[in-house]
Amino acid sequence: SNVAWAYATVGTRDPPVYRSLAAQLCARAGELSSQGLGNAAWAFAKTGHADAQLFEAMADQAVQRASDLDAQDTIKLAWAFCKVRIAPAREARLFDSLAVQFERLSLDDVPSQPLVNVLYAFTAVGRADGRVLTPVATELERRLDVLDGPCTVIAIGAYRAVPSGGAPIVERLMGRLRAHVPSLDNHEVVKVLHALTYPGFNSKGDVHVVDTSLLLALCDEVERRATSMSTQHLDIAVAAFARAGLVTERRFETIAAALSGKVGLLSFRRLHNIIWAFSVATHLHPSRDLWPVGGALLRECFE
Repeated sequence: SNVAWAYATVGTRDPPVYRSLAAQLCARAGELSSQGLGNAAWAFAKTGHADAQLFEAMADQAVQRASDLDAQDTIKLAWAFCKVRIAPAREARLFDSLAVQFERLSLDDVPSQPLVNVLYAFTAVGRADGRVLTPVATELERRLDVLDGPCTVIAIGAYRAVPSGGAPIVERLMGRLRAHVPSLDNHEVVKVLHALTYPGFNSKGDVHVVDTSLLLALCDEVERRATSMSTQHLDIAVAAFARAGLVTERRFETIAAALSGKVGLLSFRRLHNIIWAFSVATHLHPSRDLWPVGGALLRECFE
């Protein structure tokens, strides 16, 4: 497991190396320490080597020895098994065991990044488990004044999967994020914009009502940075604008200008998204006939 961890840490992804390591680890899974389980699972998930037999063996060992896991090992295993999915019944046993152990652990010394990683892991596999999400919310509340932008983005994205009980921490996280918006990089800006406008997130029935000033701050950042954003970022941003009704002529004309001449670089899915977003926007906006750049972009998309 230490060899796998070392290779993953330096970015080695050589398939023959990992096939050999997987065979050895499968044969000796019962001999791995708790730390070894966490390191091995993290290494194989990080490098994209999803050896089914190995992950099943590691899952079974983690369930058997869950009470021996410390916070870092528990988080590594949760993250790894959200990236590499296993059979539903085995996955359910694993995440239930991890949740039981996580609830027992002290989170005082766990850095913020692993803390939000475990949120991401549990919600990514559809397990909004209160034994994990509630103590993490308490810890995030304690750290709110020092929580950085990227961690806040991940936490907000994870908590959108939580039922109504998550609303107070979501609202406070969004307030904290508003102060960080100018310092977020392009990927983080569009990531949180996507999360906040995702269907069901901005719903009074789900009580996650997004702070309008935060959304507008994110919109302003996209407009200001449009020329430095990739086509992927612009695609995500314009779809979020259309989905949430954040439509202004200036906003869409700015995006259209940044995309002009790049249509040939777009995948079919991104092309479809952009056509859909501009179609929605021009339908919603009363001055749609006055959008020369957006109109030209749509014509270019259809050519």
